[in-house]
Amino acid sequence: MISDFEDWMKNRPEKPLSESSVKKYVGALNGVLTDWARKTDSFAGKLSDVQHPAEFNRIAQKLAQLPEFKARDLTGNKMYSNALARFSEFLTARLSQNPHASRMQPKIKERLIDCVEAAGLDVSDWANYRGTPASNPKYCYEWCFQQGELVVINLWYDDIDLDEVSGEIFLDFNLREIADQRTISVQIKRALAADKIIASAFRLGYLIRVIMQSGNLDVRFDPEISSAAVKFRELDSCYWEIRSYDEKDGNFRLVRVTDPKLFVSRENAETHSRFLASPTYDRRTLDLRVSSLASFSGQPPPEGKKKPAKKSKYSNSRERCPLVKRWLLDNTGSECECCEQQVFKKEDGTLYKEVHHVKQLSQNGSDRVSNAVAICANCHRELHYGENRRQLIESLYLKIPRLLRE
Repeated sequence: MISDFEDWMKNRPEKPLSESSVKKYVGALNGVLTDWARKTDSFAGKLSDVQHPAEFNRIAQKLAQLPEFKARDLTGNKMYSNALARFSEFLTARLSQNPHASRMQPKIKERLIDCVEAAGLDVSDWANYRGTPASNPKYCYEWCFQQGELVVINLWYDDIDLDEVSGEIFLDFNLREIADQRTISVQIKRALAADKIIASAFRLGYLIRVIMQSGNLDVRFDPEISSAAVKFRELDSCYWEIRSYDEKDGNFRLVRVTDPKLFVSRENAETHSRFLASPTYDRRTLDLRVSSLASFSGQPPPEGKKKPAKKSKYSNSRERCPLVKRWLLDNTGSECECCEQQVFKKEDGTLYKEVHHVKQLSQNGSDRVSNAVAICANCHRELHYGENRRQLIESLYLKIPRLLRE
């Protein structure tokens, strides 16, 4: 491991390090820093033996709080904080070589406001600012956001961990500890506010969204740096489960949910199933919940809603039930219910179909399988805008027995 670390520093992508710097950082890592880790019961072996960046970061952040670390780092031209930062960076680079973890690594820098909106939250209030909405200081520096059952949190790619046996991606974190380590009052406030949201979401059984970030995290090891620098940022495509949360000390574990079958036989499976089945106004949230639900193939149709709720009296947007869409996708075969042609398969092997309400929701149609069809994209557009759409609608009623006129 140590020779790999040395080679990586000499060929570091951002800025290769000199032979003397490499020797200095390796000596600090396996010398004084390892001694401090052992004395504080943070790690029994050499620090260079740590395999995962998340584990190392937890150890390093504890060391960075030691008075002797701060004193020696100050007089040593930041040798110790730099040694910790470079080894953390090295472990993250190694993690990125794993195919499970690499898919999560952010590769572009999206604006925070766009990530929050993509998670289904209303960002209209961001515009109540004299500058650009994306720069509204009321929101753009926050760590965690919540509107009702929708929760999204900013996390660092460096903190994720991987169970190499199961392939499960998880993250152990403690926002209260982060608050204790910070000296800037507004950062302490943000950390504690995020902790409160996570605690509440755990008690209520919410699945949450994660905005994954990567960049410069030297702030964790150098007290003179005031904030981290984000280089890349993306909204992760999956839900994350709050697997555990300790009310006493604030430790919690997040687990990335890539397969709905992971919920089977767990105590909180019923709570999560209710969450995924709950109606939503946001189309992207609807699609994520549908894709996260277990198959409804061969199951009785869900009840749906006769009168889906409107988002507001000023909007025609109606809430939609994930169960209705899931059932239609699973029980209508591989052909479009309108043109009866084979639909194409997506990259993941699933069929691409769109759900259309025969009597549209904006016209007070129901959100039930008796008023909806699973069709190809072309027929969907034609049913909305085609000159023959009335004839197409009539043909659907004639050939699909489950449809009821409303």
